Amino acid sequence: MSLRRVLHIFAIASLVIPVIASGSSQVPRNRTITLVYQYGNATVIQYTPSFTNTEGCAGGDVANSYAYLDTSLPTSKYMIAAIYTAYATGKKVGVGLSGCTNNFGGGVPLIYRVELE
Repeated sequence: MSLRRVLHIFAIASLVIPVIASGSSQVPRNRTITLVYQYGNATVIQYTPSFTNTEGCAGGDVANSYAYLDTSLPTSKYMIAAIYTAYATGKKVGVGLSGCTNNFGGGVPLIYRVELE
């Protein structure tokens, strides 16, 4: 990815972050995204250090360090931009979690908000 593209994504993401919605858990803004998986209608991130799964998702340890974004949501493009910006630049990130999906790793939390440090 070119530097120009990364800067463009960062500029867009910085205008819309955080995307506000109600939810039940907040992963503190001191996590580093270590992997990004992009599937059909989903973006899955892995972050470190892990965070105790307070959503009750069935994925065990996977649910402590992975989170799932449904990319069919209207605001997902802004959150995807923030995710890739954080991943490409090494910026710290926090995510809002609400509910679970069984589509990855046996059950991981759903992302409703992304914040860059």
